[in-house]
Amino acid sequence: MKTLLTLLLLLSSLYAQRSGAYVGAGYGYGMYDSDDRLSQEINSASNGTFRLTLGAYINENFSLELDYSIYNKFDGFYEDAKVQESFSIVGVSVLPHYPFYDDTFDLYGKLGAGQIFWNETGEHRNNDAAGAYILGIGLGYRMQSDYLLKIGYDLTSFGLDDTLENKNYEMRLDLFYMAFEVKF
Repeated sequence: MKTLLTLLLLLSSLYAQRSGAYVGAGYGYGMYDSDDRLSQEINSASNGTFRLTLGAYINENFSLELDYSIYNKFDGFYEDAKVQESFSIVGVSVLPHYPFYDDTFDLYGKLGAGQIFWNETGEHRNNDAAGAYILGIGLGYRMQSDYLLKIGYDLTSFGLDDTLENKNYEMRLDLFYMAFEVKF
């Protein structure tokens, strides 16, 4: 009887641990700081960002995540000519989690690194790729055990070289997003 009870407790504790892979999709509003490269930035409501995530919970307090984000175009003026800049990011992040309120809510942080791809169109054409640092914070709402609705904020910081001016800029992208994850 003691063996059966011990086995039952062990299995229930393993079941209670959040572990396994998940996939997610989200959409958000992106903002761009060009480090004064653009003389005037025109931010419009079309600056949406789409993101896909693939991750794995190691346990209920820790997960690893791979994400791909595509930012819509940002309009601005460079040397009095109108340009459009677009970005996409591939990132790998570590997410510490703090589940609370009977594991219904999930406060999480994000620390990662990635590769950012920059493309500028218009009269001045330019493109580059660079490494980036990713920091974030968010709150998740768990609907049953396999579905999570998240709201969050990510800051992506990177430096890019302007080959026309032979100058380096420290740029950043801010993203406020909502995402839905499914654990499988």
